[in-house]
Amino acid sequence: MKLQKNDPNKLVLAKPLMILLGEPGTCKTSIANTARNPLHLNMDGESGDRSLVENDNRYDLETWDQIYSLIDPVNKEMFEGCDYVVIDTIGRMVDKAVTHMQKKGLVTNRGDITISAWGTIREQVLSIIDYISSDMNKPIIVVGHLKVVERNGKVKVDVDARGSAIREIHKRADFFARAYKNYQGNIELDFNGNDEFTGKNPANVGTIQVNTDFARNPFFLAKLIDSMVDTVRKNKKERRKQLEGVTQGKKKVDEFVLKINKFDQVEQLNEEWDKLNGKKTLGVKTMKAALNDKAKTL
Repeated sequence: MKLQKNDPNKLVLAKPLMILLGEPGTCKTSIANTARNPLHLNMDGESGDRSLVENDNRYDLETWDQIYSLIDPVNKEMFEGCDYVVIDTIGRMVDKAVTHMQKKGLVTNRGDITISAWGTIREQVLSIIDYISSDMNKPIIVVGHLKVVERNGKVKVDVDARGSAIREIHKRADFFARAYKNYQGNIELDFNGNDEFTGKNPANVGTIQVNTDFARNPFFLAKLIDSMVDTVRKNKKERRKQLEGVTQGKKKVDEFVLKINKFDQVEQLNEEWDKLNGKKTLGVKTMKAALNDKAKTL
């Protein structure tokens, strides 16, 4: 199925996947459209029209056939030129898949769709996510409505999407933020989460206040994600460097122990001890302990 763009325009980073959750009125769609050069896949009807950010690179997808045809090679060109892909919203995306299964008659006597149909929906939704991320090499912003649920006597907020696909998307997500209005009526993004909400915040950013003057801040989310990705990469690089240091330190200690085990004179141990004095490199304490252990055998 060849999809037709609403209006032609050339409007994703190093491929991060972010979930943006929020209640109505928290500018979810507008915030998502401040990703750099976004392709807006609108599956939520009029929500695309309510966006405060104009984006001519928008497709209104009203049926599951249209949505699933995203992975059809004939539509490959629609991803060209964009930097991000916005899925808006994941809940309505699944709803359209459910309606499709119902029309195919994959329902139980109670009117619910069958277990196998739910399995197909999970597989197909994730195949679209995989196609955009891997085949098209695009970062994704998954927008979701907020729902309130009660679990074990505690109130929780989660993405309003049926089925198990959203749980897998949550596992894969690099960042998970909730948009909400604070007591002053200003919109904020919370990546940390709390007793009610499970966020994802590997960059350890604080609460972010959203400047809703998007005309002056058209790349709000793009800059935020750039910054978070950069922080995560630096942290990973530092941890890798520390790990390499530990590995090198252990190697030096092992070589040192092999060396002193060949000694048969206390004077040889004293000489090595003097060499270690004043040094603060990794493994010095372990080397001195090895010298003491060896001295006990002489």
